[in-house]
Parts: sequence; structure tokens; C-alpha cells
Amino acid sequence: SGERSQEEAIVRIAELLAAPYAMDAILSADVGVGKTLCYMVPSVAAQAKGAKVCVLVPNTILAEQIANEFRQCFPNCPMALVTDATKGKPVVWDENPVLICTTRIFSVAKKAKWHPDLLVIDEQQKMSVEQREALCTENTNVLEASATPLPQTLALLQYGGKDRIVVDKRHAKQTIHSHVVDHSHRAEMFAALKAIVAEGFQVAVIYPRVEGKHEDDVASVITAGEKFERLCPGQVIVLHGKLSTEEKLEAMQQAREGKKKIVVASSIIEIGITIENLRMLIVVEADRYGVSTLHQFRGRLARKGGEGWFFAYLPREVEEDTRTRVELLTRTNNGFELAELDMQLRGFGDLGRDGTATSGKARTLFRALELMPSDFELAATA
Repeated sequence: SGERSQEEAIVRIAELLAAPYAMDAILSADVGVGKTLCYMVPSVAAQAKGAKVCVLVPNTILAEQIANEFRQCFPNCPMALVTDATKGKPVVWDENPVLICTTRIFSVAKKAKWHPDLLVIDEQQKMSVEQREALCTENTNVLEASATPLPQTLALLQYGGKDRIVVDKRHAKQTIHSHVVDHSHRAEMFAALKAIVAEGFQVAVIYPRVEGKHEDDVASVITAGEKFERLCPGQVIVLHGKLSTEEKLEAMQQAREGKKKIVVASSIIEIGITIENLRMLIVVEADRYGVSTLHQFRGRLARKGGEGWFFAYLPREVEEDTRTRVELLTRTNNGFELAELDMQLRGFGDLGRDGTATSGKARTLFRALELMPSDFELAATA
């Protein structure tokens, strides 16, 4: 079938780590193919050889989830969490634990003068170039794991010598239906929501704001959560970034248990979060999010297989180019293909070593000359 497995990816990562120069690679693994295990095994093996290992993830909820996976698979490997939830708990550096971290590691590592030998970045678009540079040395092996690489990274894969490791073999058969919906079709979308809940599955509705500016503003988690609770008493979980860490973890536990059917959330559930019974997801004001973020939302669906329904809801009129961008989601369910389509629209960004823009026109040696991806392709075929 040509599909590339987790085992092949692990072997390739090991080969790159054994090379005489520092690894600079991206693990291109779409949502739902199990990329965590692909970097977990090399991380544990590297730690056993005495290497300092850091796994950097976007939020505390995901850090806890990945830490639990590490503990289950490798209970004898020393591991430490460095998140907002662990403030005040010192890291026992003597054990050389694998660190599962959020961006809090930047201040902790700076204070301890600690630099990893292997840095794994799960979903690179959440970390700035400057943050990565401060944490690494020239000898740090860097593995970025992403379903939808940044345009800048795609350019470096094509033209800059960055290694790509692909995993595309799925463990469960999924069929995801994606739709872009405007206000005129709102009733049909919410009728589908009721039908999914009636079948015993869960749905999630993502809102761009935590709190509404006005009482009649429904495009916020808290206001919508109250409305859903009135419609479906006892069936609603509200999850957003302003909750305490304990409240977030409790809400996620409730979502995973599946007893409550409607999850009303902010973008906090975007990356890596697994709710096994989730079969429908609506993103309200989808134009406020990038293509990669929308694909990550969609990746929460049918994690164990089966059918899922994704709705990008545009309640207001949007510019034509904005709608074109959102509609990319209906053209493919493949994250890497989606990233390439997005790159064609947005551009590469800065390709120099110190470049910080991760999309847009590529700056060149000639000050007034800026290039889009199509210009590079023309030059390559000329």
C-alpha cells in the first residue's frame, strides 16, 4: 500500500540520532496516526544512553496526557512534568528525567543553565523561533512533530535540507465529512448536532472567545455554555483557558468519560486531546483560525475509527479569500497536503537562518525582491 509505519519512523529517527551531525528533522504524521509513540521510543532510548531529553507541548492538558502515556509504556524511565501545574516543584536533575514541558521550560532551563541533547517539539506552530533558539545549542538534535507544518518548514524541507520522516499508516479506518456552513444553513447544522447526541455520541462546539462582550453575544464559550445547559441540562461540559489547571483537568476527565454529550470549549482542545466518543465538531467563526488549527480541531473526531462530521461555521459575511482559505478543509483530509495548499496561498516566510516570519513572501538577498512559492517552482523548472 506504500503506507509508512510507526516502526519505520522510529528506525529512521534512530539513524538520524546516530549520525555525526545534529538532527534537524520533522516527523510528518497526520492527526490520528500515533506520532507520540514515534518520538516516545527514541526519547526513552536516548535518555537510557545518558542524553538530556525535552518534549515540548502546547498546553498543560496535553502534557499530562503524554506524561501518562510515557508512564504506561515505560514505567522505569525517569520523567518529570514542567508546566504551570508544577510551579514550586523542583526538577530532580540528578535523575536526568525526560522532561514533558510546556513553554514554562524556557524560564526553568535558563535558570538551571540546562540545554537538551534531544528536543522534541509537538506541534511546532505553537513555539516561536526565538524560544527554540534560546533552549538549543548547535549540538541539540531537534525533531519537530506536526500534522500541518508551517509554510517556512515546508520550504526548508523542499529547498533547505531538513529531513522529513513520514508516518501515514492509520490504526483505525476513519471517514470524516467536512463542511463550510453559513448562517442560512445554521438550522440544518444544529439539527445534525441533536441527531448525533441522540445516537449517544459526543459533540464539541468551539468558540473564539471565552467571555462575550455583550449579553446577546453567543460567540463565546461561557455564554454558549449557559445556553446549551438550559437546552440540555446536565449534558454540558465547559472548557476554556481561564479555568484553573485543576478545573481544566476535571473537565477533560468528564469529557473522556463520555457521560456528558456536549463539550463547549475554546481552542484549548485543539492539539492532541483525545475524546474517544467525539463524532461531531463545530467551529464557530472558523475564519478566525488558521488552516492548521482547523485541521487540528478536525483531528479530534473519531479517534478510534468510524464516521465524524466537521463544520466550519461562518455566521457573518467574510472576504472571498478568507472563505477560500477555510474551504481548503473540504478539499483534503491529509494534513501535509493541506499545509502545502495553505503555503501556496500564504507564502513561505523568512528562509534565512535568523528568519522569524513563518509565512508570507520570502525575503531574499536583494532587498526589494520578495518571492512566493510559485516563483521558486518556476526557477526550479527553468
